Amino acid sequence: MRFAAALGAGHGKAILAGEHFVLDGTTAVAIPLPAFRTEVRFAANGASAGVTLAPSPAADLSQTDRRQAVAMLERALALANVHAGVEATVSSTVPLRRGFGSSAAFAVAAVQAAWRLAGAGEPPPPSWLDQARAIEALVHGTSSGLDPATAMGLGAVAFRGGAIQATISPATSTKWRRARWVLVDLGPGPATSAVIERANEARRRMAPVTLRGLIARADSAARSAIAGLRAGDPEAVAVAMGEAGACLEHLNVVNSEMRACIAAAVAAGAMAAKQTGAGMGGALLALAPDAETADTVCHHVAAMAANTWIVETTV
Repeated sequence: MRFAAALGAGHGKAILAGEHFVLDGTTAVAIPLPAFRTEVRFAANGASAGVTLAPSPAADLSQTDRRQAVAMLERALALANVHAGVEATVSSTVPLRRGFGSSAAFAVAAVQAAWRLAGAGEPPPPSWLDQARAIEALVHGTSSGLDPATAMGLGAVAFRGGAIQATISPATSTKWRRARWVLVDLGPGPATSAVIERANEARRRMAPVTLRGLIARADSAARSAIAGLRAGDPEAVAVAMGEAGACLEHLNVVNSEMRACIAAAVAAGAMAAKQTGAGMGGALLALAPDAETADTVCHHVAAMAANTWIVETTV
C-alpha cells in the first residue's frame, strides 16, 4: 500500500581514516554527525509522473544544484517503483561542498523516503546502501559507498570493499568521554569528482611499489583507528589520524590553507587534525583531549575558518 506522504533522513559524516584510499580497496572508518541532518519529504501531487522540488528558503541552490537534486530524487523513486507525480521538500543542516557528506545524506534520505512512500517499509541496510550509492554517483561519479554507509546513522562504521564490515561502539572510557571532536569548515572546496581525479593523477605518477606501500600504510592507519575507537583510547585514535593525514599528502589533495589550519589546531592542543573528505579545502577534523582544549582550538583557527563546531565523542 502506497502512502500519500513520507519522510526520510540522513546524517552528515566525518572520516577518520581512509578517504581516497578506500577506492584502492583499503579499510576506512567514519563517524556520523547527527547534528548535521538532511530530511526529504515526498508527497503525492496527483500528476502522472515527475518530481517537483519545492523551494527551500534555507537553501541557496543554483540551477545546476536543483537539476542534480531532481535527478537524484527521481532515481530514488524509480528504484522504489514509484512512478507517479511527487512533490519533494528538502531541509538540511549539512553544509554543502565541505566534505561533510551533504550529497550522501541527501541520497540516504531520498531512498528512505521513497521506500516509505511506496509502502515497502524500511529499506534493509544493504539495499539502502546500494541504492544511495547509485544515487550519489549521479553527482560524484564512482562512489565508494563510505559516505552513504555513514549517513545512514547506524554508528561509526568500518568500511571496505563497498560494504560495511562492522559498526563500532567506542568503549566508554573516562578519556574518551572527555575528548571532543572539532569540525572546521574552511569554505567550499572543488567538486569531489575533480579532487578524486587529482588524487588519481598523483597515483599515476607514482612507481607501483611506492603506491602499494602507501596503500598498505593507509589501510594500517584505518585499522589502528578502529582499534582505538573500540578501546576508547583517544591517543591511539589521534596517532592513526595523523598517519592517515600523512598518507593523503602524497595524493596532492591537501592545500596550503589546510596545512596551516592543521598546524594551528595541533599547536592549540589538538592531539591530531586532518582533512575529512575529498580535500583541497572543505572540512578538517581534529581530536581534542577535553572540551576546554576544543574551545581553544576553535579560537586559534577562527581566523582561517568559516565555521567551527565541537562534537562529543560519545554521540
